[in-house]
Amino acid sequence: MEKEGVTSNLFKYLSSNRDTKSQPNAFSSKTTSGLPKIQRLRDLENNEPEKYQLIIQFQSSLKNKELLTENISIRRLCESLDKNFLPKKSRSELINQLIELLISRTIEEIEKIINEVKAKEKNQEDSYYKLSKFLIEGDSSKKPELDE
Repeated sequence: MEKEGVTSNLFKYLSSNRDTKSQPNAFSSKTTSGLPKIQRLRDLENNEPEKYQLIIQFQSSLKNKELLTENISIRRLCESLDKNFLPKKSRSELINQLIELLISRTIEEIEKIINEVKAKEKNQEDSYYKLSKFLIEGDSSKKPELDE
C-alpha cells in the first residue's frame, strides 16, 4: 500500500463509504431472540392464562433445578420436541429454547410433556435411592446366614 499510495485498490476499498449498519455486529450485546419470547409470553398471559401459568411454573421449576437438573436432560427434551433443535450452551438459554418450543403447543400437549418429565424424574430418584441403599446395605437377598 505504501508503494501504490492513496491510489491503491485496497486503500479505495477501505476508505469507501460502505453502509456498516447493514452488516451484523458479531459483538453486539443486544439479543433479538429474547424480545419475541417476551412478547409471546405476554400475549399468552392475556389470551391463554391457564397455559401461561403452566409454562411459567414449569420454567420456574427448571430454573430452580427442581426438574431436569442436568443441561443434557433439557437438551434431550428439546431434541425430542424439535428435530431441527440447535442447542445453546448455558442452562438459561436452553430453558428459553424449551419454553419457545412449548408456547406453540396445546395445553394438553404441555401437560403431557410436563407429566412425563415429572414421572421420569421420580423414577430416576427411585433408581438413585435403590442404588444408594444397595451400596450402603448391600444385597439383602444374598446375606450369609449366621451360624449360632
